[in-house]
Amino acid sequence: MDSKREPISMASQVVDVALKAGAEAADAFVRSSSSLSMSVRNGETESLQKASTFGLGLRVMVDSRTVLVHTTDTGRIGLLKLVTRAIDMARTLPEPKEPVPFGSPQDVESLPHPDPALASESSETKTERLCAIEKAMLAVNGVTRSGGVSYNERDSEDILVNSEGIRLSNSNFGSFRPPLRTLGRGPRGQESGAGEVF
Repeated sequence: MDSKREPISMASQVVDVALKAGAEAADAFVRSSSSLSMSVRNGETESLQKASTFGLGLRVMVDSRTVLVHTTDTGRIGLLKLVTRAIDMARTLPEPKEPVPFGSPQDVESLPHPDPALASESSETKTERLCAIEKAMLAVNGVTRSGGVSYNERDSEDILVNSEGIRLSNSNFGSFRPPLRTLGRGPRGQESGAGEVF
């Protein structure tokens, strides 16, 4: 198995190896994701966090017994060990009362990325945008200080391949607490003589 191949090829290879190792049926699920969280206060970057994950889950059926295993070690040896572990674990399980179904082939269209331009923007560009939003917010009459502006996003790709012929790929891009939503809690000001913060 070549761990440097595209996720859908990797998932297909793992399913093939599982079938050759004795599985009656198998499916592999690959998820790769990255996230970005940033906040700006008073024109300065307050926090910036990036994270990424990549892992593969494998479900196999051996003698009608089903087991699901997962790994983040997607090198050749790591994936071979995963297949061996799944097959061995399935053989130790008691016989199920009912068979576990595996999905059949179907035409499912891969969804396009909803905003590829935003996804490709650098962290610096997003920080500049947050600073500009905060500056505009502070220019509003009565706003005397900022509670900060934040932006969070998650970008992921999910792959599912199984021995019944399903090959699905789906990209998801999510932005949680985008700047405009956060702005409602960001500005701080004081009305003359009222002593109230709004």
